[in-house]
Amino acid sequence: MNKRLLLLFSLSGCLCLTAMAQLSTGSTTSEVFRTGNRAQMGDFGLYLGMQTSIFKDLFDGSVDLLGTLPLLNLKYMMDDKIELRVGLDLYRSSKSLNGTWEDGGNDYGAKSKIATARNFIYPGVAYHFSSDNLLDVYIGAELPIGWNRDKTVSEASFGSDKAYSIKTKTSFHAGIGAFVGLQAYIANLPIAVGVEYGVAFMSDWNLKYKNETKLPGQKATISYTPDHETFPGVNTYFDSLNARQSILGSQIRLTITYFFTNY
Repeated sequence: MNKRLLLLFSLSGCLCLTAMAQLSTGSTTSEVFRTGNRAQMGDFGLYLGMQTSIFKDLFDGSVDLLGTLPLLNLKYMMDDKIELRVGLDLYRSSKSLNGTWEDGGNDYGAKSKIATARNFIYPGVAYHFSSDNLLDVYIGAELPIGWNRDKTVSEASFGSDKAYSIKTKTSFHAGIGAFVGLQAYIANLPIAVGVEYGVAFMSDWNLKYKNETKLPGQKATISYTPDHETFPGVNTYFDSLNARQSILGSQIRLTITYFFTNY
């Protein structure tokens, strides 16, 4: 029994010595994990996110992150500190309806088409203060410019008589804004999440509809009505009209950016 115990301890000792020998011959390694992947000169970035209502009332304490940033947003690092950015907001929709019917031996018809277009560009520039690889603080400015167009065409036929109504609005928008932002780079990924707060001034022109109407057997008439969203409750038809507004407000954005190099 003692011989068996002695043999067992001897084998265990040999195994331990072998293991120690193997570990001692291995080379030690150490790997440094980066806590960020900061964008540098020449890097591009695509970003998207959520935002509060554009030019939100400065004295409105509520936060409603219901809107989204334009789908196409691009950043370019001109150097390690200066960032150029541009956003494009392009939207178009169209609806149409065409029908005919017969009543009392008479033929009737109706057509309707509604088209809406929105085109905005948001050029801007930002200056980054911190060179830290984790948190990035910056300030910037942007110049939103764009136009909206709405058009509704309705036609009706009563046998040989016809009537139509054309309602159009083409409004123009231009502004200037300043913002401060903070973004954090995620681990060693080319991704940053951030928040921006900005104050902006926007001026909107031509916030009116041109109404052209023609009834059967009569000449076409033209009148103007204000945009009902900007001037609710004003239903007067004017012979001439000048409708515009200016807004000073603030906005909060939550963003996520993917960076990639240009080589």
